[in-house]
Amino acid sequence: MKSRCLAALLLVLIGSCDSTQDTITNQLNLDRPIDIAFACYGGMRLTGGGAATPDNAANIVQTAQPLQACDIRSGAHDTSTPGPVPPGQETINDAMGHSQTTGSSFYYGFVLQNETGTVALAHWDTKPSSAFAGGDITMDDADPLTPGKNSLAVGEDPVAIATSTEGCYALTANAGSCDLSTIDISSAVLAATDSTAISEGKRAVINRLAVTNAAGQPILAKPSAMQAQPASGTIGGAMDPSSGVINACPATPTGLVYIAYRTVTSLPASTWRAARSSRASRST
Repeated sequence: MKSRCLAALLLVLIGSCDSTQDTITNQLNLDRPIDIAFACYGGMRLTGGGAATPDNAANIVQTAQPLQACDIRSGAHDTSTPGPVPPGQETINDAMGHSQTTGSSFYYGFVLQNETGTVALAHWDTKPSSAFAGGDITMDDADPLTPGKNSLAVGEDPVAIATSTEGCYALTANAGSCDLSTIDISSAVLAATDSTAISEGKRAVINRLAVTNAAGQPILAKPSAMQAQPASGTIGGAMDPSSGVINACPATPTGLVYIAYRTVTSLPASTWRAARSSRASRST
């Protein structure tokens, strides 16, 4: 999945080499990027993974969501017909007969910059790769209240970035501080693009987390690489079994990330507990 999205991104950067028409490109403002994580953000109907009904038709929020939602929306289709939408996200009428649509969603790229310890933010439309023509990427200012084009500060000497399985968090492995950072994707997008959030001075929510072993002891070693399990979140959010409420995003990241030190350790993304092993181990 990551390689497919990266290929589409490269197509955007390359543009049409055989075109004689001048294209005004968007300056990327990147500082020695080394890795990228992909996300999907936009309107999502909270269905808990079920079908759209008149009762939940208007229950639409702007949120980070599983990457598969943007993959579906960017599928090839006849330009004379509406683009494909994920199951449960179709335009339907509510109980009062009013049409309810989830609107647009966008791909976001969280670009890791090692030397500065920051993550740059970019976005582009969900559309077939054949529709990209150059200049399709917009670099976002992660902190519009500070002069210049800003990125998100995440940690010392970050070496890798990945997206959690449900698509709501970007995670970095920091070699300089021997820990991890989590970026709340919805808060990062809002802080960069939403006029109300900007006027209220809201910023991206970024937390630093220690990696510990099964005994709760910090692993004071420098990570050299990190890989997340493939995206597998539920489009439409998930129901909290304790409250019965459908949430767009969980309170903590879900899934597994594999962090390479001298050995490979499998970590539940929600607890960051390391299982000591000379081989990759799996935990749930």
